[in-house]
Amino acid sequence: PDEVQWTRLGSGEPVQYVLGKAWFLGRTLEVDASVLIPRPESEELVAWVLEEKENHAEAILDLGTGSGCLALALAWKGGCRPLYGVDASAEASKTARKNAVAWGLESSFVGLQADFMDKAWVPPSATLWISNPPYIGRDEAAQMEEHVLDYEPSTALFAPTSHPLDVYHALAGLFLKNPVARSFWLELNPRFAEECLLLWPGCQAQIRKDMQGKSRMLRVVKEPLPQRPADQSCA
Repeated sequence: PDEVQWTRLGSGEPVQYVLGKAWFLGRTLEVDASVLIPRPESEELVAWVLEEKENHAEAILDLGTGSGCLALALAWKGGCRPLYGVDASAEASKTARKNAVAWGLESSFVGLQADFMDKAWVPPSATLWISNPPYIGRDEAAQMEEHVLDYEPSTALFAPTSHPLDVYHALAGLFLKNPVARSFWLELNPRFAEECLLLWPGCQAQIRKDMQGKSRMLRVVKEPLPQRPADQSCA
């Protein structure tokens, strides 16, 4: 790092923002203050999708895409298919697009600036949905680390309404009424994991704990299970 970067590091700014990059599943992503720094828990969520071999979906929708890490990782591991990265932030959408280009997935990635909490918004057609939504309650801020609060985008961290469950209610409503959507993979606020499990009538819903033993991931599948299409290639 140069002198300016050392100064930024000394002030407590995360090293990923100072360097402009973060690592995700062994690959680098461009990151800046418009997007969250990818977490190990997100890597665990991707690994779960890969374990179930559901990343071979006909199209992937990433709600609150940020850096694009979730959608891009699934496509990188599963082959070429349409990827829709939705984010309310125009700057985040630009960052996700840059990462899609860097990963050689620019022909597949479609960045959409939209707020999935907007009741008038209609999702694009995709069979696999994935999301790390803003789910932290304002009452949890006191327990959070200063460098996270000071530098990472609050709109990507904190639920936009007074209760974090509102985000999951909105996502469940979109998923359940969408005729194409088949499976949904979400990161959870562990405080409300059990409540989130009840939002998916007529579906198979399963919680998985992360490496710290917290109820952090949710898999929802509409019944009956769809057949998995054959592997596709970007070649």
